[in-house]
Amino acid sequence: MKILVICDDFWHHGETIREGLSFLQGECELTYAMDMTEYSFTDKPLSGYDVVIIAKENIVSQSKHDGWLTDDIERQFSDYANNGGGLIFLHAGTVLCRHSAILKDIAGCAFINHPEQCVVDFVITSDNEITNGTENFAEKDEHYFIDFTATDADIFLESRSENGTQPAGYSRIHNGKGHVCVLTPGHNLNVFQNARYQKIIRNAVYWCAK
Repeated sequence: MKILVICDDFWHHGETIREGLSFLQGECELTYAMDMTEYSFTDKPLSGYDVVIIAKENIVSQSKHDGWLTDDIERQFSDYANNGGGLIFLHAGTVLCRHSAILKDIAGCAFINHPEQCVVDFVITSDNEITNGTENFAEKDEHYFIDFTATDADIFLESRSENGTQPAGYSRIHNGKGHVCVLTPGHNLNVFQNARYQKIIRNAVYWCAK
């Protein structure tokens, strides 16, 4: 399975994502797009991947703070989803949706804000393919609050803390074809190292690749 991982910005370092997703190595072929001035969507189109994981704000890289999302790239994401591609919006990927009505429509949400890091309880709320084999867990993380617009989502994970309750994981089918999953946990490496969250991510990858 071929996976494109788009990651690395000022607040969300690509090294965290790379190490955090290392448990997928061996069963998946992972390509990392970190500095967007060095990645060509023309030479390496989204259609060449079974799943695309977006874990990046609209910032070229950790050290280059210009935006990378263009009208052409937005169209590629739209075409990819409309033709049955699999997309995972992972943590900072929901922040990217604030900059694009097209991506917000695909994801069904956009990041609003988060309080100071705190212990967050992640609670399974739906028994489906993505939650199969895992259980509730808790980690210190950024508790993401989102503008949730999807009306057809299967919410399978909630985040709960002293600050409130939010959807933290859900899946939907975009325009009857694209398999889309949103996962808001994942600012800190310890979250990715939690075996129960690893199971959710792995299940999400295989569900999105259908």
